[in-house]
Amino acid sequence: MATTQNQPTIRRGTTPDIVINTHADLSGMKVELTIASGEYQIVHTTDDKLVVITEDVPDEPTAEGEEPTTHKESKLHTQLTQEETLALKPNSKASVQYRCYSNGKATAPRIRTIAIEDILRNGKIS
Repeated sequence: MATTQNQPTIRRGTTPDIVINTHADLSGMKVELTIASGEYQIVHTTDDKLVVITEDVPDEPTAEGEEPTTHKESKLHTQLTQEETLALKPNSKASVQYRCYSNGKATAPRIRTIAIEDILRNGKIS
């Protein structure tokens, strides 16, 4: 594969960081992240390698003179192992989804399909 300055070389066997912006407050929840490609699945949970980072985010400005308000949003962070990245096939697609468990209920956003290179190249899924 040709490489340009704008496109880093993809190196299978690396350990990329994966960061997912959720735009939701997941603090205190059990979360499970699944990346599936073909018959291979990578599952990271908050019980093992998945970390939930929750931050205060400013809301859109309201009427003049009102106190600024914030809301909480969480990011999911994990790192893939060399074994995991070697199992992903270049030039293929992966399905990515996280599930949240709270008070006996599970919720999940839609499944996203992304190119494997997006994970291996910069690890950031927004």
